Amino acid sequence: MLDAIDGVALDADKEKAGAFWDDVNQGSLKKLWLDAKVSATLDRSTKQVHAPQAWAAGYDGKGTKVAVLDTGVDAGHPDLKGRISASKNFTDSADADDHQGHGTHTTSTVGGTGAASGGKKKGVAPGAALLNGKVLNDGGYGETSWIIAGMQWAVEQGADVVSMSLGNPDERDCTDPMAQATEELARSHPNTLFVIAAGNSGPGDNTVSSPGCAPSVLTVAPSTATTRPRTSPAAARSTAPTPSSPRSPPRASASPRPTRAGAASTPTSP
Repeated sequence: MLDAIDGVALDADKEKAGAFWDDVNQGSLKKLWLDAKVSATLDRSTKQVHAPQAWAAGYDGKGTKVAVLDTGVDAGHPDLKGRISASKNFTDSADADDHQGHGTHTTSTVGGTGAASGGKKKGVAPGAALLNGKVLNDGGYGETSWIIAGMQWAVEQGADVVSMSLGNPDERDCTDPMAQATEELARSHPNTLFVIAAGNSGPGDNTVSSPGCAPSVLTVAPSTATTRPRTSPAAARSTAPTPSSPRSPPRASASPRPTRAGAASTPTSP
């Protein structure tokens, strides 16, 4: 069940598609969507969000719960060992472990201890409690229903922040189920901040992918070490405004190099 959109995810055998269609037409179904695929995108930052200054002031994320929805986590990695407080697998993969690399990278960037580098490459919030929601399978792809179920789980777990470095570039007008579910969850749980990648469909307006297009989330856009997002070499990344939000949403800095999920096999934090 996908309560955030008052919906349900179903599988239909291609050989029985006709019978399935007859069944849904006889019910009270309002709309039928394909369970669209979603892929991972890589974003990382520490210095540009002034994390060192926050650490110096005594803010390291302690007392905060962050859910990372991605390809899973390698809980045995030195930067994350003993750091994962809960895990759940929503995909067609066998377990919640990360066999792809992207999720371990993004989770380490959020809250890794930096143990593998002697503390040099620790995450933005090394004191935060981390939740591992595997919504992308071992190939780095996920279905819309998996993402929605993962977001619902994160909220139920009491996450203060839900981090999602993923998106569907084919959906940009925020009318799709994933964007609608994200907006509903963000509005109905004002104490939970959804932080979502803008995507890789830019440059240009109206290129923010779903669910980063939702107006009530914090959408992460790119920059280099010295330039602002719209003027950087990374301008091919998506920018706002979106159709549902005439103004650009809040931005946080991110990696200047768009990287495929498969390239993120080693968790690092600049």
